[in-house]
Amino acid sequence: MTSPLRPGTAGRPQRTARVGGLQLTETQHRSGLVVPRHLHERASINLVLRGVYQESFPGSRGDYEPMSLVFKPAGEPHSNHFAESGATCLLVEVDAEEQAALGSHASVLHRAGHTRAPALAGIALRLHRELLLGDADSPLVMHGLALELIGLASRAMRGARGEPPRGLKRAIAFLKDFFCEPITIAQVAAAANLHPAHLARLFRRHEGCSIGEYVRRLRVARVAERLLASRESLAQIAASTGFADQSHMTRTFRRHYGFTPARFRSP
Repeated sequence: MTSPLRPGTAGRPQRTARVGGLQLTETQHRSGLVVPRHLHERASINLVLRGVYQESFPGSRGDYEPMSLVFKPAGEPHSNHFAESGATCLLVEVDAEEQAALGSHASVLHRAGHTRAPALAGIALRLHRELLLGDADSPLVMHGLALELIGLASRAMRGARGEPPRGLKRAIAFLKDFFCEPITIAQVAAAANLHPAHLARLFRRHEGCSIGEYVRRLRVARVAERLLASRESLAQIAASTGFADQSHMTRTFRRHYGFTPARFRSP
């Protein structure tokens, strides 16, 4: 029998805030933790900040790395297995009343799903930073960011244009493998076995951005991962993520997330 999760049986709350009809919690999950099949009474969004974990639903399973966003409706049965690294996550739980008030604008909370879309992860990272900051303005900022995240994720789900063509899948796989290195459109097109112009049109149609912008999003998401998971210097992170130098990384990161890498690391 599947039952609601008992408090304290999954992760240790590190920080928490109540904002309107939302509950925000930073949680830590110990290495090797197994949480048997259970459900949550509220719909939720989970951002993986550090570590890796596996989540199993009836008939499916997902492995979630840093910058993954996992959406679950209320009452969705699932189990969790946390890897040797354990995990740190930001959990956003949505009260039934808040979800009802949002109506169709919260459609992403109606079924289980996940994404590593850098734009959405960026909003969730800003939400986490406000939880850490915790000043007098943070509740208002957090509420706005959480609603923006739900709305944009719901729009992305409704706007999905079906299964991407195989060539586009090959291009995206290539970019995810090599985005930290210098890449040309010709190289991506060759990996996808597509003409560069055709690939550019497909990319814009299915991903909503250019190939160059997609690469920038992947790079700043990786920067955020490294800032959270290591004490590497900013110069080292810039060099390992494909930026020309630390200044270039800082400018790009600030354009995407609204604050510098240094401020993100030490709110």
